[in-house]
Amino acid sequence: MAFDADNHYYEALDAFTRHLDPGLGPRCVQWAEVNGRHYHVVGGRVSHAVVNPTFDPVAKAGALHDYFRGNPEGKSPLEFLRAREPIRADYRDRDARLATLDEFGLESIWLFPTLGILYEELLKHDPEAVTLTFTAFNRWLDEDWGVNYQDRIYAAPYLSLCDVDWAVRELDWALERDARVVVMRPAAPTTKVGQLPPTHPTFDPFWARANEAGITVEVLSNSGPGPDLVPGPDGVAMAREINDHLAKACAKYPARFAGFASLPMQSPDAAAKELARTVKELGFVGAMVNGTTEGKFLDDPSYDGILAAAEELDVPIYIHPHIPPAAVREAYFSGLPEGAGRVLETAGWGWHSEVAVHVLRMVVAGSLDKHPKLKLIIGHMGEMLPVMMARIEDVFANEVEHLKRPVHRTILDQVWLTTSGIFTEPPFLAALLTFGIDRIMFSIDYPYAPNADGRAFLDRLSLAPADMAKLTHRNADALLKLQV
Repeated sequence: MAFDADNHYYEALDAFTRHLDPGLGPRCVQWAEVNGRHYHVVGGRVSHAVVNPTFDPVAKAGALHDYFRGNPEGKSPLEFLRAREPIRADYRDRDARLATLDEFGLESIWLFPTLGILYEELLKHDPEAVTLTFTAFNRWLDEDWGVNYQDRIYAAPYLSLCDVDWAVRELDWALERDARVVVMRPAAPTTKVGQLPPTHPTFDPFWARANEAGITVEVLSNSGPGPDLVPGPDGVAMAREINDHLAKACAKYPARFAGFASLPMQSPDAAAKELARTVKELGFVGAMVNGTTEGKFLDDPSYDGILAAAEELDVPIYIHPHIPPAAVREAYFSGLPEGAGRVLETAGWGWHSEVAVHVLRMVVAGSLDKHPKLKLIIGHMGEMLPVMMARIEDVFANEVEHLKRPVHRTILDQVWLTTSGIFTEPPFLAALLTFGIDRIMFSIDYPYAPNADGRAFLDRLSLAPADMAKLTHRNADALLKLQV
């Protein structure tokens, strides 16, 4: 049976108020009715973070299934979400959720909030209100779900570093109840003295307690463009500052933290040196590159030093898609109905074709031949490459005498892929028949991709137990050198 690391609940109507002194409602959280609809009032202001915080009725599970699989009828996301149903028992009841786990063959889950993660931002001006609100919230969580229910449902108490003493006390409270995971907002907390990075010495008592308890902490790295957009010394300095910021956490608890380097791509020589520095001195495990830089892909000769550094260091480069350059956007994606062009140029098609082109350029330009031990990671079941492998080989056959290996062999030797929420057999079979089981890593994206689809997808696969283990975790363990 499988373990699911990303399940969610819909909060009960009194999740924030059951254990909160009613007199604190105006300062923390309370309900209000506005024009016949119910809203949370958070910190004295009506919150529209979620349109329907009662969650009853709620959009059907998997409502966006067709939208993310081509949207053949051209509907807007809101049209898909209009089909609602009464809230299901397993969204709020732990025994009903256990039955759902059994139905989908899940041994156990981590369980995370839906509303809870949103409200710290709305209360950050009042750190004490944050602690009062989430003390009450965690007591509700323990009553309704339990932080460890039958060793199958591990509901995550919500912690904030806005008050480090409170965070330590609340962590101890959770540990006394055998908590296995906690959840924190991925942002610098706002304390009584202002906003501080999570690595600030003020928070050392909390991290020390977490480390002592053996809590696994999620690591967040810079996932979007940053120093790659900034030319010259400013970009180099920005990359170094970002990487050093992350490294403070990595250095304190190396068994808990890891990092991918941000690189100043407009200064390639400096980028290669920064990659080497982050791996050798900071212990980072690779780098992330977002699309093109000034219209150039990684096959550009100016980036050869970066590729050489990654190869020598034996760390992967994750090629992440990015918004297309203005000229590409204008030529291919302009003149379309509102919203449609944006989706087409990104998640609907453009992101995937861009990454595929990126990899193919690196092959036919000879970059991967020059660096045969370089490792690349791409997502979304191979970004359409698997279904085109035979075609690519046929049409390039007479035009690649300059290469040491056939195009498809080079890709198979040096590229790893993830499923990334694509749960249908045809793309998986194409990936399996081309890349092989050793290069595919299973990934799920609940609630954006339904758990049911991911579970049903695994159930439909006729794989030997060893191959299923490779797909679900062993390939990732080996590639990323995970200590598990």
